[in-house]
Amino acid sequence: MLFSNETALEPVVIKLKNRENLLTGLQDLRTQKTFIEDALTQAGSLCSEWYLPGFCEVCGRNSVFNIDWLYSDQKTPNYRERLICQTCGLNNRQRFVMSRLMQEVEKHRPQAPHIYLYEQVTPFFQAVRQHLGTSRITGSEYLGFDKKSGEIIKGIRHEDAMALSFANASIDLVVSNDVLEHVPDFEKALQESARVLTAHGKLIFSIPFYCQEIQTRPRARLENGVLTHLLPEQYHGNPVSKKGSLVFHNFGWDILDHCLAAGFKDAYVLFYHDVKHGYLGDGGQLIFMAEK
Repeated sequence: MLFSNETALEPVVIKLKNRENLLTGLQDLRTQKTFIEDALTQAGSLCSEWYLPGFCEVCGRNSVFNIDWLYSDQKTPNYRERLICQTCGLNNRQRFVMSRLMQEVEKHRPQAPHIYLYEQVTPFFQAVRQHLGTSRITGSEYLGFDKKSGEIIKGIRHEDAMALSFANASIDLVVSNDVLEHVPDFEKALQESARVLTAHGKLIFSIPFYCQEIQTRPRARLENGVLTHLLPEQYHGNPVSKKGSLVFHNFGWDILDHCLAAGFKDAYVLFYHDVKHGYLGDGGQLIFMAEK
């Protein structure tokens, strides 16, 4: 065993507003955490799969997190996408997003908030239904440009992030797990999220993030139905498409400014890293929150 934990302590979570907060204020902490990750990588260097015992915030109990070399450079595990809890089946970033969502739902008690997720056929959506089933939960997938938002197709709801079918101020919490990079006009998607959220509603989102970059860099453009590639094509997994989803943007720190321009009153980054909770990778991982 590399680690043993018997208590459900709070993970290390730090609120950030800009690049300098991360690169300067947290440099020493990130260096310390990277040593831990290097040791864990070395321990599994001769294995195809190995394990980290810890505490899962989603399950609310001790669990074991699986590590392997999938989606990695074969030198360092892709900790962001792995560290899968053997009980709930969620990976590192999904578990942290879920933990934040659970906290936000608690703030609404005794009311049951309306939660909207840009996914419906995933383990994350099923986990939300299992753990937050007393709330009103709506999920969707993107099923093609020829479909109308809100249309139900074989039991799956179609929504275009740039043109949601929901009424103004009808959703309390929106969750986006690595979706915005696949939206041709992410600024329009942010505007739509702000539009449908109630007063004081929140958007919780994860994105592949280039923390050294200030400006978001476009990889492809879709204008008047014409797709233009500005960088080599890059695709990520899509549960409803074998080809996957094209990446349109590499996000930098200006994503926070884009959130404010879209109608949110505040936007910030949550830095998280904790061995006992299986939150590892690059000396600390990041997710984003935007508040109405």
